[in-house]
Amino acid sequence: MGQQAHPRLGTAEAGAGASGVWEPLWQAEDAQQVLEQLIARMRDTLSNGLVTCMWVDEEKRILTPGPGCEALPPAYRRVIMQLPFGRGACGLAVQERRLVVVEDTHADPLWAPFRRWTDVLGVRAVWSVPIGFSDRIYATYAMYMPHPGRPAGEQVRWIRALADHAGAALAAVQLRRRERQLAALNEALRDAQRMARIGTWEADVVGGISRWTAETAAIFGLPPVDSEVSHAFLFDRIHPADRESVRAALRALSEQGIPLDLEYRIIRLDGEQRLLHTVCRPRVAPDGRLYYRGTLQDITDRRRLETQARLAETLASIGRVATSLADEIFNPLTTVRGFLQMWRDGHPPSGDALQLLLDELDNIESSVGRILELTAPVSSEEEPVPVADWVSDALAAVEPLAKELGVRLVLDRCMPCLATQAGHSVHILGDRRRLHLALMHVLRNAVEASSPGAEVWVRCSPARLGPRAAWCVTVQDAGVGMPPQVLERVGETPMTTKPQRAGIGLAAARISSRSTAVH
Repeated sequence: MGQQAHPRLGTAEAGAGASGVWEPLWQAEDAQQVLEQLIARMRDTLSNGLVTCMWVDEEKRILTPGPGCEALPPAYRRVIMQLPFGRGACGLAVQERRLVVVEDTHADPLWAPFRRWTDVLGVRAVWSVPIGFSDRIYATYAMYMPHPGRPAGEQVRWIRALADHAGAALAAVQLRRRERQLAALNEALRDAQRMARIGTWEADVVGGISRWTAETAAIFGLPPVDSEVSHAFLFDRIHPADRESVRAALRALSEQGIPLDLEYRIIRLDGEQRLLHTVCRPRVAPDGRLYYRGTLQDITDRRRLETQARLAETLASIGRVATSLADEIFNPLTTVRGFLQMWRDGHPPSGDALQLLLDELDNIESSVGRILELTAPVSSEEEPVPVADWVSDALAAVEPLAKELGVRLVLDRCMPCLATQAGHSVHILGDRRRLHLALMHVLRNAVEASSPGAEVWVRCSPARLGPRAAWCVTVQDAGVGMPPQVLERVGETPMTTKPQRAGIGLAAARISSRSTAVH
């Protein structure tokens, strides 16, 4: 069959060695412009014929019309709207990653499904080549020729060279787009870190050097630029009371691989004290070097707001408790007033009456003492509280009442391990006095709800508080329990299941625990 092509295709004027031919491809700002420039370069070498491009979706394995396809008949565009791989010249070019030549559209069975539409254009040959870079195919371009034929050797080199340069230009466009997206994401991340006061850091285990981002440096009071600091500098900035707990957590991280999740205080270079929360995990570099990478957040303001919110709720709860205590104080005062009036009128109280007066005064003193407990100032600074000491002190405070009522307090056998876990005491962070009151009131309530001879169990177990480690203290009594409608109101005031007095023990425990951060 005769072979025809435009005589200028593959000439020196438009050859692959002409650097000016490729420059518009590399200057294109997006993928659409790359293909438009490709079509322009090819049209410069063709006096007749049509050049079109199709986009490749490798995930869905289909091609869709691209630049130049607007010149095709609408019915034909609908046929190739989602062209599968392997169908037609372009689909086969992508599937086999090669130049595909349909020498004669009237004779080649590959073109049989499209002949009725391309005959309208007077097309008799179609040459299609994939456009890609490395292992990625981005598009194809096709030349619709008015005469049967196939490209000669010089023409094939030109077609492939144009496809190669266009593929590299598309890869460059995609790389620039990803770089812009990454830069935007990095800027957004930096903005978010600045707003949330979160920085990242990386520490070299062997070299003793930490690499800080600008936000991490700013949190410590340094100029907000990426920097390197020594571990000695870091520990100099940590509050002296927290240094040992940080060292213990780092030892557990390096020796046992236990992720670091820790709150500690620092003293900035300007002397201001801040509370930080750090999370990190050990990492292994490709060369086998061990290092740490983590995040650090300044939570000082957040914790201050939480403390203010707890204080506001505490004051509201104290008001409700005070209302319920009014009856406990008012009723005994009424009794005392009555006996004193009788005494004034010449009827002194008998021995039993005097004892009743003393009992009522004791009730008043107890009620006033409880409200004073709740209204005592809350420590403005939290401290590490050993869990073992906390539980033991609360048990000791309730032990006399338990003996009086014939109830046995049982401490779970796991408690001794709290004092020596990993060679260090297990601590929680909070206000020591409030923690003591909270647990003591829960224990008192459990003892008072139990029958003589019963046991009240206290158990401690590790737990999770969101993403962070915590300890759960469980108090279990042998009482009759509460119906659901009553259980829902536990901790509210005034509410009690006791027949003769207002039960404020659980309400007091709720107020005390809310007044301190327990971690």
